[in-house]
Amino acid sequence: MANGSLFDSLKGKGLNLTLWKDRLQIAADAAEGLDYLHRGCDPPIIHRDVKSSNILLSKEFEGKISDFGISKSRQYDTSTMTEDSQLFTVVQGSFGYLDPAYAETHIATHSIDVYAFGVVLFELVSGKPPMIQLATRTGEYIHIVQWAKPHIDRGNLSSIIDPRLSHDWNASCVWKVIDIALACVDPDRKKRPTMNEVKLELQSALSMKLESNLYDTTEQMASFTENIHVGAR
Repeated sequence: MANGSLFDSLKGKGLNLTLWKDRLQIAADAAEGLDYLHRGCDPPIIHRDVKSSNILLSKEFEGKISDFGISKSRQYDTSTMTEDSQLFTVVQGSFGYLDPAYAETHIATHSIDVYAFGVVLFELVSGKPPMIQLATRTGEYIHIVQWAKPHIDRGNLSSIIDPRLSHDWNASCVWKVIDIALACVDPDRKKRPTMNEVKLELQSALSMKLESNLYDTTEQMASFTENIHVGAR
């Protein structure tokens, strides 16, 4: 797409993603796309390379899943196929997004896409890449989830949130997205949500944000009207 990828925008090379509602919209769109691959395709598809550079953006801030080069369809008897159906594969994926359980077992399920999407959610919240450089001189890196967890445990949202975001975000909405991200990267893949559940939770977070915007606008208009009346007395 003409507006590049989510990765580009988070690096400051694409669309200006300073509004929290735009990032939420992209996340909800991408989750819907992955949910379609998992539940809407016949046979279902495991993307296997979900990452911010594979989420393309339209000028309306719509997020589109792309690059199906290493995707796998799950060719099973659909009468017996479940969400936990397994596919043994050669491990493929991108550094920083690869599910540790998949790397260890070579067993591909939809949960590997869920894990990678959780990493993307952390990117959206923090604006940081999946592997964060700790010290330039030593070249040490830490995974974004490991970096975020101590701040989350302390409830220190200001240390996690991308400072480039304008002040249109509210804490409850951001924490909701962080909770979704944490569930997605649960070490026990059987405890991770499905992409349908992730999609619904993100749509709920987006609705929460839009309702908050509407409330703020109404309050501002009421205040403006009151000031006019006071000034006219």
